[in-house]
Amino acid sequence: MAKMIAYCGLNCAQCEAYIATQKNDKKGLAKIAKKWSKQFGEKMKAKDVICDGCKTPKGRKVPYCALCKIRVCAIEKGKVNCAVCEEYICGKLADFFKEAPEAKKNLGKIKKRA
Repeated sequence: MAKMIAYCGLNCAQCEAYIATQKNDKKGLAKIAKKWSKQFGEKMKAKDVICDGCKTPKGRKVPYCALCKIRVCAIEKGKVNCAVCEEYICGKLADFFKEAPEAKKNLGKIKKRA
């Protein structure tokens, strides 16, 4: 499976919402919405988890992506991801990495190549 690394380091291509969206799997999206509603304590519907990846300029995104401070910061700085930022690892990322260690691993690999 191809990688699609988000600004924060998550691999969008492995996200269940992204996969279900690309397959146009309406039942899958409904299951994900139910699961995420419990996980995040916020009522979600299938339409709320439709996503083409956070870096897709005009694609569909999970509503949280529009508010994601990491995403907004990277876009404002014109960075393809946080690994190429002069402030890597900033406070926003350090906090996020506690919840998503796989993102840190992905960005670490990119940082080593840069």
